[in-house]
Amino acid sequence: MNQLIFNLDFPENKEMVQTNPLSHDLAKSIKKPNRYQVEFKIGAIDDLIPYDHKARIVWDYVQQLDLSSFYNKIKLPAGIGGPRTTDPKILLCIWLFALLEGNYSARFIAKLTKCHYAYIWICGGVSVNYHTLSDFRSKNSENLRLLFQESIAILWTTGRFNPITGVAQDGTRVKASASNNSSRRGPRLQLLLEEAEKYLKTLENEQKLNSNSSSFRQKAANERAALERKSTLEKAVQELKDYKENRKASGKKNNKNLTEKELNETRVSITDPECRKMKMGQGGYRNAFNVQFAASIDKQVIVGVSVVNTLDPGTVGSMIEQVEKTLSFIGCSMPLKWLADSAYANKYDSEIVEKYFPNITFYSPPTGNQNCDALTVRKSDNTAMKNLRQRMSTTEAQIIYKDRMKTIEFANAVTKNRGMGDILVRGIEKVTNMALLYAVCHNMMVFFRN
Repeated sequence: MNQLIFNLDFPENKEMVQTNPLSHDLAKSIKKPNRYQVEFKIGAIDDLIPYDHKARIVWDYVQQLDLSSFYNKIKLPAGIGGPRTTDPKILLCIWLFALLEGNYSARFIAKLTKCHYAYIWICGGVSVNYHTLSDFRSKNSENLRLLFQESIAILWTTGRFNPITGVAQDGTRVKASASNNSSRRGPRLQLLLEEAEKYLKTLENEQKLNSNSSSFRQKAANERAALERKSTLEKAVQELKDYKENRKASGKKNNKNLTEKELNETRVSITDPECRKMKMGQGGYRNAFNVQFAASIDKQVIVGVSVVNTLDPGTVGSMIEQVEKTLSFIGCSMPLKWLADSAYANKYDSEIVEKYFPNITFYSPPTGNQNCDALTVRKSDNTAMKNLRQRMSTTEAQIIYKDRMKTIEFANAVTKNRGMGDILVRGIEKVTNMALLYAVCHNMMVFFRN
């Protein structure tokens, strides 16, 4: 076997040559790469990618969307001067194409716009940095919700799906951008908040006493970081209070009154106060968010998106209300069946569906215990829960429920394969915006697939 050694004569010492060189005649007959030859080529940006490239398909889809809500937010500079704004179509196309490729970091995508032919083609000579990409994702909550509704409207108006057949709901837990070691109890949070306030006052006093102690930019950066930390800690203190109240209410609902000692053990993250420690799919616990999707049984179109920091129970009512608002906005009828897994089979969710949405039939298999079968009516059941147990005991309901797994589990798996399992943004609002982009990307692929 030929040994390989580093050739120190090449730049960066990365080229490797064989110890037994080829003969002179044989070497002359072999074409070798020369990556240091300077070449001058003439061509248009449109020639960088083939005509059937995925980036062109995404751009054609974006061209069909009504982005007037994004354009209305653009502020015109006074007079004739001022920098021009990047076209929202470019930013949206970059995000959708990046999510299809499994890229979800604004910094990494910004680098791709400088070296990847597909991203260069999308930009079309417009320079895009990661701040612009990040702001488009984080500061357009209402616009992204309208965009999500339009992705459903395109499928509905072109006859590609029919939500009347039914909708399935499920939650998937995504890792928050906060480690488990960032969680703190109440006394520690108060101490950190006091330290942050003292440090901020120290910076202000130093700026007054000695204005030339450091550069202006360094002062501004230190003060901005101190303000951000103080704001995050204040939010963490408030989130801790709300979290304790929610735990109290949940304990009373389940006939488990928590002691004062148990409540004092409650912690929240100082990195992202809105996330909660949850049990993940692989069995471990970590700070996460619960992303709720609702998808139609027909064609697996995502018609509802929400993000919570609680478990699945108690979210059916708000999701149905959101889907009803979305479908009525585009002139579409409500589904006749609502499918959910056993986590949603409780007295509260079943009563909400039966009371406020009488035209929808709720299918969710109750769970049993050692003393009672899952489908046996119990004394503690309300009317809605009794009806749910009786309904799920029929053969027809069991056949209908089989559509749930191939519907919502498929949507959850596809979005996670594209990177939704790891969220790099913080806060429920920003995580919701990211989930909306994934939902638009999913619906776009349903549009092309059908």
